[in-house]
Amino acid sequence: MILKYIFFILLLILDGMSKYFANLNLFYFNYKIIWFQYAENPGMSFGLLSNHKILLIFFQTFMISAFLYYIIKKKIFNYGVLLIIAGAIGNIIFRVLPNSNGNVIDFINLSNIFIFNLADLFISIGVIIYSYNVLKRKSP
Repeated sequence: MILKYIFFILLLILDGMSKYFANLNLFYFNYKIIWFQYAENPGMSFGLLSNHKILLIFFQTFMISAFLYYIIKKKIFNYGVLLIIAGAIGNIIFRVLPNSNGNVIDFINLSNIFIFNLADLFISIGVIIYSYNVLKRKSP
């Protein structure tokens, strides 16, 4: 169990450091299909709730709290869950920082289709792992 807590803390540190360094000196770097490009995101995925900082923070805090309540009640605490929570908390931390203006720093540009950060990647991978675990439990 202690390894899961260490993993969780390391995810938060990795996300925070990546956003910090992207903010310091990342403007644009192209490497085949992945570009590293500094961008500020005022909303969630696909620009949802852009320019509604208070509502967005409330929504994200509510979702994190509801998810934590659910996993504690059901005693589900696997690496997929850790990735989802670490990503969500990592984004909300940077959204409420005084210099952020309610924006999250994104810097990974995938073929000019998506631009995201490590916290977004953690959430996506966590959802895949969590969904796989749920489906595996329900299969015969």
